[in-house]
Amino acid sequence: MINFILGEDKHVKFLVVSRKQEPFSIRAASWKLYYDGNLEKSGECTIETEQSGLYLDIKIAPERRSGKYMLQVEYLVGDEVRKHVERMEVV
Repeated sequence: MINFILGEDKHVKFLVVSRKQEPFSIRAASWKLYYDGNLEKSGECTIETEQSGLYLDIKIAPERRSGKYMLQVEYLVGDEVRKHVERMEVV
């Protein structure tokens, strides 16, 4: 669960790791922000390499107070498409 206060715009980062500790790279990554099942915003993730691993960085600003937000991240690793979904609440 990701929490926001209405009016905030902030970075959300996801650490991507290999369960088998194998080296990998992320070719591309995008995000979609849904409100009550409808697409509100979308964009490309910034892929950052840090000492602890690869991060997907997203800067978002939800437009409504609600617990009905979902953030979906999609990224390409090799020939695989991976997805991750997080619930968001804006107070």
